[in-house]
Amino acid sequence: MSEKVFIYGDEFGTSHLDISVQGNISHFIYASLIIQEKDINEAYKVRQHLSDKYFSGGKLKSNSRGMKDKNFDKRLEILRYITENLDFKINTIVADKSLIKSKGLEFKEVFYKYFQSMLVHNIITEYERFEVYAHRVISDEFAKDMYTYLDNKLNTNTLFSSYKMVDDKDEALVQLSDIIVGSLGRVFTNSHYHSRSNEIMDIIHLKMNTPTFFPYKINNHLKSGIPDFNVDNDINKMVINDVIKYIEDDNNNKIKKDLLKYLLFMNKVSPFKMNEIYEIVSKINFLHSNNITKDNVRSMIKDLRYDGILIISASGKSGYKLACNETDVVNYFSHYFKYVEPMLAKIEVADKKIKESKGSEYSLLNNPKFSLLKHLMTIYNKY
Repeated sequence: MSEKVFIYGDEFGTSHLDISVQGNISHFIYASLIIQEKDINEAYKVRQHLSDKYFSGGKLKSNSRGMKDKNFDKRLEILRYITENLDFKINTIVADKSLIKSKGLEFKEVFYKYFQSMLVHNIITEYERFEVYAHRVISDEFAKDMYTYLDNKLNTNTLFSSYKMVDDKDEALVQLSDIIVGSLGRVFTNSHYHSRSNEIMDIIHLKMNTPTFFPYKINNHLKSGIPDFNVDNDINKMVINDVIKYIEDDNNNKIKKDLLKYLLFMNKVSPFKMNEIYEIVSKINFLHSNNITKDNVRSMIKDLRYDGILIISASGKSGYKLACNETDVVNYFSHYFKYVEPMLAKIEVADKKIKESKGSEYSLLNNPKFSLLKHLMTIYNKY
């Protein structure tokens, strides 16, 4: 039987869909920390250490005065301590409120029920034994209503004993989720996006399962609304469309699809970051435990390129990323041309040597099997 997991969830943002109102947050984010039963005691130690060191022995709160963006380095220190001292996973739901058109989700109660059902559905699909501690919203009466709703919606019949809506003072580990989701708010939202968000992801992204984006549309992966003048939306959209088409094809390899999901995720949160191959290996093994090697990843990327996915590896830099602008595409072409040009030069030298011994009219390139190569050599010699 699989080991029991404990799941602690908290949200960033509100249910208000009208983001034109000043102060309303552009996205709703729900993050849950998934901790194995064997690591629970360590989790409490981590939480207590952070409380004593950074919060004067009080609650961990991402929106506290000491965690404002002017104290961004403090946030990074806390995230680094959590990731280095605790084994856990992060499940994330990211809802772009500007894309939500459902009238039903305009109601606060319906909104929270909808995303809690999405959370719990993901949990019961993946885990056999679990306890969920979700941050309480609205009221105690709403919490009771939530239990009934989820049991009926998901047809679990036994969820009541495994799911609780709690205050973070009653279940302290929810405070760790508060720190994580508040940090992700600096990554995913337009309204609270932080220019150093890539530093957050550098610390926590290996702990993250691929986020669930809602609604799942192409625009969710474009950085619209976030100042980034180097992203070419036409190229970025083309590449992302190709990736999503590959991911949605049931006939394609699951590990390759998860590799692409990871690159797609990083394209959203940090489109210019070259993702080190060891990071990619670690992420895939985190998901599959298949002992994937660096050579396996390189081979998969080679296959994906043959399938038309523009995955960039830049000269002088290590790692891979999805192309997001013209410079990326130029680098992609240059990467291969640096191999093609010397090969053509070697063929030209060899062809001249043969002509010296056989006569100037003789050329192996006249052989029909080399017609494409002869055409390439003709073009090459023009330049």
